[in-house]
Amino acid sequence: MKILVWGLGYVGAVSSACLASAGHEVMGVDNDMQKVGLINAGLSPIKEPGLDTLIETMRKAGKLGATSFGDALVADFDVSIVCVGTPSDADGSLKTGAVEQVVTQIGKAIRNSNHSHLVVVRSTLPAGTLRHVLAPILERESGRTIGDGVYIVFNPEFLRESTAIADYWSPPYTIFGTLDMQELPAVQFLVSGIQAPIKWVGAEEAEVVKLVGNAFHGLKATFANEIGRLGRALNVDSSKVMQLICADTKLNISPAYLRPGFAIGGSCLPKDIRALNACAAQTGVRVPILKSLMESNMEHVREAHCTILSALKRDNDNHKPGIPARIAVLGLGFKAHTDDVRESPVLDLITMLREDGIEVVVFDPEIDIKQLTGANRNYLQAHLTDP
Repeated sequence: MKILVWGLGYVGAVSSACLASAGHEVMGVDNDMQKVGLINAGLSPIKEPGLDTLIETMRKAGKLGATSFGDALVADFDVSIVCVGTPSDADGSLKTGAVEQVVTQIGKAIRNSNHSHLVVVRSTLPAGTLRHVLAPILERESGRTIGDGVYIVFNPEFLRESTAIADYWSPPYTIFGTLDMQELPAVQFLVSGIQAPIKWVGAEEAEVVKLVGNAFHGLKATFANEIGRLGRALNVDSSKVMQLICADTKLNISPAYLRPGFAIGGSCLPKDIRALNACAAQTGVRVPILKSLMESNMEHVREAHCTILSALKRDNDNHKPGIPARIAVLGLGFKAHTDDVRESPVLDLITMLREDGIEVVVFDPEIDIKQLTGANRNYLQAHLTDP
């Protein structure tokens, strides 16, 4: 395939060289004449192990070049891969102006072309940008509708500096976000040789997964650093602690607990989170992430409370004016298939609702009040007494 790579920064330079080594004819496009000159001289515009050699090899093989005039080439190429920067704005949002400008150029260039053209966006985008901003630009400027000779997908990259070439060929997966979740054969051909499963998702999911992935990496790193600070204060080898955490691939380094849902509860998680925070407070160590966990957890309960109140208000306004609010709660335990109600967030929610004067009817087939004992029974009775 003949491929234009727009933007010869970190992602663009690595992608260009790797695509060329896969046998494609690749032309990099950048307004920076220094980057263009380096590529054409067989040199890398960035410092990345192995990239100089790869670019030099591909340049000598006639598979890779660079230019500042991509517009003139679009009509003769099959694919445009957009890798221009989307830096942070003052409020933390992403600036997408450069991406919009490139897509505008591509659209104008193919308006009078008889060839089909695929646009693959690799630049990091806010959710909804492909569907609501870039696709309309491409349609307007090209005079075509998406799917009629012009296509656009979002393909987030997962390259790490210093291991980018290896990461290109062996990512965790290859994600393509489309407007209709339809698979495109040309896109699959584009990634032939990459050892990873292909995931077809909606454009918005693909856009968000890149942001969430990096946020999760940041969360893990800063969490480990908090444990490191706390470990030093407690004279504990935090490296050994985290090695043990990582060795548990059933619960810790695994999909466990990584499903969006309701708040956590039970006799272990809240208690131990508070205990770790107490250790930090006693030793004077600041642990903002640990400290925020239970507050974030309670926010789920408050959100559920507000959602129920809003639904009841709509129901009373539109259908049943004057009828007292009465709702059913199915399940009291902090998770399914247990009768343990200790620190169950459902009980916190019921308390909030009853304080609002709402009648709450509860059903849980796992719980028999006559069989509950000890702290579990006491906790339930304390939270289900009349307000």
